[in-house]
Amino acid sequence: MKILSVTLENRNLLTSYKEEGVNELIVALKANTFSALHEFEEEEIKEIVEVCHSNAMCITVLMNRLYGEADIESAQTTLDKLMQYGVDGVMFADPGLLKHAKENGYVSQMIYRPETLMTSTADAKVWKSMGLRSVVIPCLLTKGEVVEIAKGVDDTTVIIHGATLMSVSKRKLLSAFQHVSKEDFDVSSKQLTLREKQREDHMPAYENAYGMMIYTDYIQESFEEMHDFMNAGVKYFEIDTAFMNDDSVMDAIKVYRKILDGEDASKLVDVYKEMYKNLHLSDGYYGQKTVK
Repeated sequence: MKILSVTLENRNLLTSYKEEGVNELIVALKANTFSALHEFEEEEIKEIVEVCHSNAMCITVLMNRLYGEADIESAQTTLDKLMQYGVDGVMFADPGLLKHAKENGYVSQMIYRPETLMTSTADAKVWKSMGLRSVVIPCLLTKGEVVEIAKGVDDTTVIIHGATLMSVSKRKLLSAFQHVSKEDFDVSSKQLTLREKQREDHMPAYENAYGMMIYTDYIQESFEEMHDFMNAGVKYFEIDTAFMNDDSVMDAIKVYRKILDGEDASKLVDVYKEMYKNLHLSDGYYGQKTVK
């Protein structure tokens, strides 16, 4: 079965996601992510788990930041709580969480999500061989590289739609710039952007309590690549909703659900591309390597 996963920022959309054929929700846990997604409190996640399961949907928690010595034990305790709540998966990057999961018997619910760090089939195989549910193939690879990894590793995840995370720093660079420049702005606003000297487009820049992130100046789409990904054995197909409005998310869900169900979605794809030109839709690096 091919799973359509969507990140959740607005709890009011949960039922609508279900009605449009979403199989899994991904929610960001407050103070535990490198992401611009809305972050939910533990108690909120507990409530969302109950609603998801009552609607026959799975729920996975994004917990992908790297932890220092002072807070890894607290993170491991939080992981225990999430499992007690009944979450179906946890996306992680820190090996300290994997170690704890192994020791406590829920490694099969862990998903390795290192963002930009996993770039080869060999790397993916090593992580998947540890008994994980899945590994997330980064968006910054060519279509051929994604297909190669998916063919060599079972039950992979691909982020098929959304702004692509390009860079993460544990240094709070926006706060540092604010301090030096004496300018008054909200570092966690989703309206901030950076522009390189040689490029016209603006890249979203976001800072939370644990780091600063830079996203692509376009929304990655994978309409033409879906059949190759499906044939390669990809199991989880994720739409990342950061920097997208609700309408563009719902319409994207409709298109990808149709494709995953084996139906012709070509007309819907054309309509979507025309309707959301303002998103600067792109196939990203599918046709070119990030480093030549």
